[in-house]
Amino acid sequence: MPAANPAAQAAGGVRVLPGDPDRSFLLAKLLGQLGPGEGSRMPLIGPPLSPNAIDLVRRWIAAGAPGRLPF
Repeated sequence: MPAANPAAQAAGGVRVLPGDPDRSFLLAKLLGQLGPGEGSRMPLIGPPLSPNAIDLVRRWIAAGAPGRLPF
């Protein structure tokens, strides 16, 4: 599914690209690796996710973003 953010859409961003965490906009948002106009780091409220939590998201995407555990 394309990213909802217009700047990310224009850059070809995809919310989650199963199997490819480095091309998934979700991971870029969590890491704060955003281009101009692509919004703010997630989460908006509170501290950034821990490295362990971000690694879990990365592994989930790399595993194909399955709907069930284990992955």
